[in-house]
Amino acid sequence: MLLDQNSLIFDIGANVGEVTRIFSKTNARVIAFEPHPNAFIKLQKKFKKVENVVVLNLAAGKVDRFVKLYLHEDTDKSKDDLSQASSLLLDNPNVSRQCYINVKEIDLSQY
Repeated sequence: MLLDQNSLIFDIGANVGEVTRIFSKTNARVIAFEPHPNAFIKLQKKFKKVENVVVLNLAAGKVDRFVKLYLHEDTDKSKDDLSQASSLLLDNPNVSRQCYINVKEIDLSQY
């Protein structure tokens, strides 16, 4: 499949944008959703001047609401960025039930 300026790509849980970077080179319009604040800052800086990429500090879902973004169980103990291990799903094996942040989820069908 050929991607061009008429194509639309969603990178849901974009983290710091490795997949976003690949798709940005196709000239497709890329919307990158990243609810984790630290990863979002890096994502935003990386694509600040890339015209076909829009970055949103939001979780993509089915309802407009606030949800818990569960963080990696070692987030408080590590100096490494563990944002890639965060999840909206509590049953993810590496997240902590006690370590979370509230993030905005939007209804993806709006896009």
